[in-house]
Parts: sequence; C-alpha cells; structure tokens
Amino acid sequence: PTKTNKTKKKESVPQVKPPPTKLIPTGVVCLRGKLVRNTSEGISLDKYCIHKITGMWAMGLDKILADPENSKGECSNFEYEHKASGGVTAFPLSGKYNGSFLVNAPHGGAK
Repeated sequence: PTKTNKTKKKESVPQVKPPPTKLIPTGVVCLRGKLVRNTSEGISLDKYCIHKITGMWAMGLDKILADPENSKGECSNFEYEHKASGGVTAFPLSGKYNGSFLVNAPHGGAK
C-alpha cells in the first residue's frame, strides 16, 4: 500500500485589531514620554534591568503638542522607573513603577 501525506495547511485568519483609543485633547491629565530599557550587562555581576519613562505631563495633550519645548510653562516633567532582577527580557515590564511629577506654580515656578 502507498502512504499519502495528509497534512492540512493552516488557514491564516487575519487578525482584526480594535480601533485606536480616542484621545481626549484637553481637560484631562496627559503624559507623553519615552520608555527606555537599560541593563547591567558588563557593569556589574548581578543581572538587572531598569525600564525608565521620562517626559512631560499637562492638563491636555493639546498643551504638550502645541508647546513641546514648554516655553509657556504649562507642562511639567515626570519620571518613572522599574527595576527588575534576574535577566528579564520582557519589554515593557509590567509591575510597579516608582517616580515623580514636577508641579509648576501658575507663573512657571517649580514646586
């Protein structure tokens, strides 16, 4: 008897992605920044990884986009980071991030 190869091809089903989240342009706290990953390879013996988010926040994305250099003083800086040990490769890391927000006084002075 002759054997026949009866392997079925998997049909690829296109993945339908949900629509992007609608952003509220003004009147809500908005953070805009960059997330970077730094590791301790070559620096120390214990393997750890730090994910750091730095950027600006304001009462609306419109304020950040209209003044990315913050010359009007309506935006403030923020910074968060998460440190994980054990050679974690996931990016971004899920978990508790520690950090701070700078709050500006009404006339651009920092508090």
